[in-house]
Amino acid sequence: MVIDDVAERNASEDRAQAANRRLSLLARASEHLGASLDVDATTQALVSLLVPALADHAMIDLVDVDTAGNAGDVLRRSAMAHRSDAPAPAVPYTEPGQLVPYSNDNPAIRSLRSGRPVLVEHVDVDDLVAGAANAEVAKSLAGVGIRSQVAVPLWARDGVIGVLLLKQSTSGRDFTDDDVAVAAELAARAGAAIDNARRYSREHTIALTLQRSLLGERLTTTPELEATARYVPAEGGVAVSGDWYDLIPLGGGRVGLVIGDVMGRGLPAASIMGQVRAAARTLAHVDLPPRRLLAHLDGIVNELDEQLVTCSYAVYDPFVSSLCTGSAGHLPPLVKAPGDEAHELAVWQAVPLGVGGVPFGQSMASLPPGAVVALYSDGLVESPERDLERGIKQLRRALTTALDASDDLDAVADAVLDTMLPESQQYKDDVTLLLVRTPAHPGPRATLEVGAHATAVPNTRHFVEACLAGWGVDPDLLEVARLVASELVTNGLTHGSGPLVIRLRLGPQHLCLEVDDCGSSFPEPRTAEDDDEGGRGLQLVGALTDSWGTRPLDRGKSVWCMIRLTPA
Repeated sequence: MVIDDVAERNASEDRAQAANRRLSLLARASEHLGASLDVDATTQALVSLLVPALADHAMIDLVDVDTAGNAGDVLRRSAMAHRSDAPAPAVPYTEPGQLVPYSNDNPAIRSLRSGRPVLVEHVDVDDLVAGAANAEVAKSLAGVGIRSQVAVPLWARDGVIGVLLLKQSTSGRDFTDDDVAVAAELAARAGAAIDNARRYSREHTIALTLQRSLLGERLTTTPELEATARYVPAEGGVAVSGDWYDLIPLGGGRVGLVIGDVMGRGLPAASIMGQVRAAARTLAHVDLPPRRLLAHLDGIVNELDEQLVTCSYAVYDPFVSSLCTGSAGHLPPLVKAPGDEAHELAVWQAVPLGVGGVPFGQSMASLPPGAVVALYSDGLVESPERDLERGIKQLRRALTTALDASDDLDAVADAVLDTMLPESQQYKDDVTLLLVRTPAHPGPRATLEVGAHATAVPNTRHFVEACLAGWGVDPDLLEVARLVASELVTNGLTHGSGPLVIRLRLGPQHLCLEVDDCGSSFPEPRTAEDDDEGGRGLQLVGALTDSWGTRPLDRGKSVWCMIRLTPA
């Protein structure tokens, strides 16, 4: 009787210890399954945990989906693990990523089709032959010493998505009903984790594709500024965010620079980014100054449900080599002139877009020839390893070092990213970087102010003639420039007010001509009747120039046109 009691007590203790081991295994499995949103990493973490704790060999095979999105009985290996002392098969195991050549009698296929666990408690030669793709594979498995196996379906919201296959060999153990119960619980948790990872991966791919399509494969080019940009999506299982950048050619050779960040992640953030980016481009083409553009964007973002966006908008004017910048909660640009160190540009700062009720301002800064301006998102400078202030200081040093070492902006951008985003660290936020450089040798410029009197037109013609002759411009363009200047000055005298300012600038590809006046009405081309004495001036300007347009000034307006230096 005493012997029976001791035996029963020992058996109870063994069962309790086994139960504790199973519970511990389930707890550790849950931690591993929740640690990543990558399908391959999730499945590999699970099989590595199960060997040798539960099995000598563990594989996870997922249902292969064809190009039409249809799932069948074809399985593709996702992950596998084996005991270190288990013999290698004569026929190599199917590697992750490859289709698995199962027969219809294989426990994996039987479990997949039935949706229930399949236990082969004692495997014999006939079982191996029935379950293998061919006799050679069966012989190879027999050489490994497979003696027991269990296949458990992986369930998700849309049905069975794969199979967890466990095998015993070297350990000499056989699977029991308790092992099947543990495997079924593991498979249930694994199926949910894999399904979540797949759904995340699909949403992440869609959001990333949307964001890249909105940003465009290539940055818009302009002869006035050399530019390059980089976009790097976040790592470490974090969804894509709403970061964006833009370079917008404006009238008269001016260039708009935009960088922004929609707060939030995933497809919603990318979608909102597309809306805000399109609105910013539209407002920029209306030639609104930064403070007014940000104010309009603020109203647009306010219409979105509880959305906040940081944004910085700057306008580069090549005539005066200046940068007019306004910021809505975004980080200040960095500027590096040749021979100097990079420094932060002093800009007017306001709250992010979407707060509402806050005025926006703008700041003006002169840029020396060959200066580089860097606009960036917080993902480049802020991380768990460094705070924002430290990150900006590091970026200043990285930009200075890279520009001192190379004149190639693409090489500079890559060097900055290598310094700020080392491969040894995972970064949790998207990164955008926009670099622009002003011309090292800007073209000649000239300005003339004329009064609103009869001599304004002939004075303008003499001014244009003298400038173009001194600049060595092709004489064939002289008559075109004189005629266009006469029409714009006449238009200013007729429809504007106050003194006129005529500005000439010789760019890389165009001669830019601008006429400023104090009038508030903007000229519009119209169709003149045969007996009309006027109304054809702007049509003539449009025919003789590459482009023309108007933009508002703080007081009055400017009418500009671009005359190509060489015929198209």
